[in-house]
Amino acid sequence: MTLKVNTNSYLSLSQANTWFADRPTLNSGWAALTQTAQEEALVLATDHLEQQYKGQWKGAIVSQKQLLEFPRTGLFDSDGRDLGSVPPGMVAAICILGYKAVVDQEDLCPDVAPGGQPLSESVGPISSSYAKGASPLKRYVKIEGLLAPLLQGEKKSKKVKRG
Repeated sequence: MTLKVNTNSYLSLSQANTWFADRPTLNSGWAALTQTAQEEALVLATDHLEQQYKGQWKGAIVSQKQLLEFPRTGLFDSDGRDLGSVPPGMVAAICILGYKAVVDQEDLCPDVAPGGQPLSESVGPISSSYAKGASPLKRYVKIEGLLAPLLQGEKKSKKVKRG
């Protein structure tokens, strides 16, 4: 597998290495990986975000010929500052998800059986019950927070004026 920015990854290996270098606790696990494993991590993280959030991003793709949802234009923070074509929150999300996929060996997109979140399970005389409508999929709350400003329909907090 070859890492190709804007073809199978939002980030270059250099961008990821810079992000990890600023986070020593995570960097030791990242640095222990081979270059091939690091590249795979970035591709798996990109695949996950492409699947989970396709069509939900603010802004517009840079080119009609690009294969991925990023890079994008028209992404601004709450103060109107341009976040760039691949915003810092996206960089962090890709790095964290890639780490989870390769270092922690987490399946970012597992196959799940229908049924909802387990409420209780027993082993001897087998018994289980599930909450209706609850997703059995793991949520990545930190990732959701990093990506929220980049997604359409972001809820903005209201400023309370006291007086």
